[in-house]
Amino acid sequence: MNAPNAYPLRISIAFTLALAALILIAGCGYGFRADGRPVGLEIDSLAIPLMTSTSSAIAFEPDFTKVIRQEFISHASVPILPKENAHMVLIGHVQNIHTNPMTYDLDVQTVRGREVTYSSTSSRRLVVELKAELVDRETGKTVWQEDNLVEEARFEVTSDPLLTRHNRRQALQKIAARLAKRVYLKTMERF
Repeated sequence: MNAPNAYPLRISIAFTLALAALILIAGCGYGFRADGRPVGLEIDSLAIPLMTSTSSAIAFEPDFTKVIRQEFISHASVPILPKENAHMVLIGHVQNIHTNPMTYDLDVQTVRGREVTYSSTSSRRLVVELKAELVDRETGKTVWQEDNLVEEARFEVTSDPLLTRHNRRQALQKIAARLAKRVYLKTMERF
């Protein structure tokens, strides 16, 4: 018999809980800064030297470094300077780059009267493992360090080796962009 009165009570309780949650979230002291300055850390200037690598992949380091620098240039108001003049240095080392087959194409051919099935990879997963750290150049103190930042992207494998190489490079660019965002957030937003 009280069913008509229960509905407004449920709405009132839900509203009160939602309001309480918003107050708690707002009061936690965490927030984003829209001015491009780091949260909880003073960075007067930043150096992002060429990423190093122990990987056997050839000549990706300049492109990779460029993407990470561009992330900071685009979003931060911290000057990017040469290492010898910067307050902080962002050091990156690609520990590993590898690919794993994802999908296969099967080709059935007749060889000397027998059917033979050949499999070929039609797409691969490119995986990059990055170690990064932010160092105060004057003191040598590590501000933050991540030993295993991992990102991956898929690329198509074709019968044209140049197109496959292009696809792989595009996948590497996607990975670099994702890692750049993670490194940027770790440096500027402190999470």
